[in-house]
Amino acid sequence: MTNCRLCNSENIETIANLEHDGFEYTIVFCEGCDLLQSLEHHYEVSPEYIFLRPVDVDGIRVWCQGNHKHKAFQHWAKIIKRLKPNKNKLRLLDIGCGTGGFLEYANNIGFELHGFDASNAQVGYARKLFPNVRHAKGCFDYLDKYGDQNLLFDVVTLWDVLEHIRNPLDYLREVREVIRPGGLIYISTPNGLAKLWKLNLYKYLSINIDLCGELTPWEHVFYYSHRSLEILLSQSGFNVLKLGIVPCYQGPLSMFEISRRTLYFTMNMLPSKAFQIYAWASA
Repeated sequence: MTNCRLCNSENIETIANLEHDGFEYTIVFCEGCDLLQSLEHHYEVSPEYIFLRPVDVDGIRVWCQGNHKHKAFQHWAKIIKRLKPNKNKLRLLDIGCGTGGFLEYANNIGFELHGFDASNAQVGYARKLFPNVRHAKGCFDYLDKYGDQNLLFDVVTLWDVLEHIRNPLDYLREVREVIRPGGLIYISTPNGLAKLWKLNLYKYLSINIDLCGELTPWEHVFYYSHRSLEILLSQSGFNVLKLGIVPCYQGPLSMFEISRRTLYFTMNMLPSKAFQIYAWASA
């Protein structure tokens, strides 16, 4: 039996054995840290994401990374005002900035903006508005391409990024190296406990679902919980400040959307089952 990649616990339960595009994936849940994970990492970086073409960066994709998340961005802004009061023009690095949806929001409330993304197509779109964006896979790679290895940041954000990272401990340790002492990191990511609850509910109701489509283990290699986020951040040298629930990403109103928002609100009444969670930590 393979140990958990995060806490090294042997107390892991196999959830599913999947096959996609000729590769096999073993999905397990660790009871030691509440981490839902794929044991096999067949790609260095999420393949469907990095191979996006410019034609794939359409209006829907741009909307999904911007206005779709507006409520969550507003929530983020309220918290950072409490954590960094009376601070002007903080230097922000958005990791996995995509088409620049969050950078656009942050620009409207006053930040020095930087960002990078593993998708060359999305970087091409974002750089039209934000010249400090680069095509990079990590912080040191970004600084090299930006041309200033000594640049430090006051705030680093990862919106729906951490679940894609194959080596999260090393990755976050590198992130910490580019944050000023006392600077902040923010992580928003899907909740693995909610995903597990959903799978168990379908199983209990005898509803057949496409597990590959639900888990996408070639893209999302880890599904975190508050507990596993806290362990990961602590191991990476961060001081965890706040754990919580991300407000619902909202789509255009429809009967389906009303049902989705109602379900989201209901699940948020049980923090461990909330669909999207966040963590704030300081360097």
